[in-house]
Amino acid sequence: MSEIRRTEPVEAFDAPSSEPLISLSDVLAGVGWLAWHGTRLTVKGAKLAYKGGRALAKDIREARAAALTLPEIEATIDRATDNGEALRHLVATSALDLPQAEAARWQADISVLNPSDKAGLKTAMHRLVGLRQQRLQADLSTLAAECCAELGFKATTLRPDQGVLVAKHGREQITVVVEKRKDGTVTYHFDADGFHGDACIRTLNKLHRKLEDRGVRFRVSSKKRKDDHRAIDATRMGSGTRNRLRG
Repeated sequence: MSEIRRTEPVEAFDAPSSEPLISLSDVLAGVGWLAWHGTRLTVKGAKLAYKGGRALAKDIREARAAALTLPEIEATIDRATDNGEALRHLVATSALDLPQAEAARWQADISVLNPSDKAGLKTAMHRLVGLRQQRLQADLSTLAAECCAELGFKATTLRPDQGVLVAKHGREQITVVVEKRKDGTVTYHFDADGFHGDACIRTLNKLHRKLEDRGVRFRVSSKKRKDDHRAIDATRMGSGTRNRLRG
């Protein structure tokens, strides 16, 4: 027997990233966007200095626990009087960051924007969110491989750049796909195939708990039992995911 599970967007990922990150506030400080009463917010490391008000640290960290979706980012830009106001709000309310290796290029793109060029800012933010999705694909698929190994499954296919993992234990197989969504989030697809009886359910439950113990937060949106032995139900996948699995 087999079971397929699909999740809602991953809500949080607290585990260390595979590459050094820099917060959006630090990037923007380098181009003068955030002359904001000496405010300095650091996403990673849980450090906060806000006019000396350490009592606000917990509330602000909780409010910034998850990155905004692209529609939310675009709505923030539309509501703001200019790009400076939009960026200050994004820094204060969202855990946006990017790889240090990409920071200089993104900073250069931002530095030449006219404060009233909202379309240009939206393009830059789309790129930042795309970088985050790529990183999450790599980190979440690699973490899933580590959790599967703890359950006795050996990764036979691991493509972090595509968010694809296939892990086996005898005839039992777990396939995990981290898929990018148009709104800037990522979701998990799990497939436990070749198990006897309800063992597929128990195994996926264990895998979910291990991922949660490692700092991943998500909710299962759908479950489907199946009798065939395809590693992934292609009808529930986007064309991009099907192509990655074939490759």
